[in-house]
Amino acid sequence: IITVAGNIFTGNSNYAGGGATCNGQTIMLIGNTFIGNSGNSGGVDCTYVNLSSMTVTLTGNTFTGNNSSGNYNGGGASCYAYGAVAVTLIGNTFTGNSDIGNGPGGFFCGSYSGVGSGMLTATGNIFTHNSGGATGGGVFCGLGGTLSGNIFTGNSGGNGGGV
Repeated sequence: IITVAGNIFTGNSNYAGGGATCNGQTIMLIGNTFIGNSGNSGGVDCTYVNLSSMTVTLTGNTFTGNNSSGNYNGGGASCYAYGAVAVTLIGNTFTGNSDIGNGPGGFFCGSYSGVGSGMLTATGNIFTHNSGGATGGGVFCGLGGTLSGNIFTGNSGGNGGGV
């Protein structure tokens, strides 16, 4: 289990996640702030390169002004795995994040080469002024999902501004 809680990541850059890279089967990010980071995933990159299942929970984090340069990664955050992936987003804020590749500005959820399966559950999140490449500006999910009670404002992307 990887737990990252109550940290501030500002102005960092890395090949994978600009602010942080988490590689594990169970990942929890709680109450962190990611500002002005850059990488294949701007703010944080959550991956699991194993055919087992992966569970990721992001609760109460703030992603602001992060930049992604990767192919199908998110400017704010990305979660992907080879196996099944279950991602839960609760009460996060994604503002002014961008992707110059094919990913969304805010958040990306998917599986490598479509091998895995999974579900995104997003509740009570705010996506504002994020800009994406070929996918949605606010959030892109290449899996199944349920989005409820989220706010999407002023996002832009090639295949859907908000989602």
